[in-house]
Amino acid sequence: MSKLYSTDKILMYVDNDQHQCNELLRLFVDTVPEEIESLEKAISNKNWDEAYLISHRIKPSMGITLSTKLSDDYSNLHENIRLKRDPESLKLIFEEFKNNVYQAINQIKSDIN
Repeated sequence: MSKLYSTDKILMYVDNDQHQCNELLRLFVDTVPEEIESLEKAISNKNWDEAYLISHRIKPSMGITLSTKLSDDYSNLHENIRLKRDPESLKLIFEEFKNNVYQAINQIKSDIN
């Protein structure tokens, strides 16, 4: 399976310091699952304002850590939340995204430990 995350942007920001890159990856692993759970709850409750705030808050982490495809998927999710699109299709988009993020987190854990 190909990598669902990328260190390219992170390394650029930290001047190719691998230790600092790994620390940022650990921070992603430690913080994103809680945010994803909060986002899932907001979507399930159709609390679009809260869902948008959460998705906007995690946007930078998603943009610099995820692969291009997953980053694009996140942008699609974020936009659908902003536009308050059909709740059922939004739940499907979110579920696929969530599963991919957790796979990326598992890959990161495996690679940095």
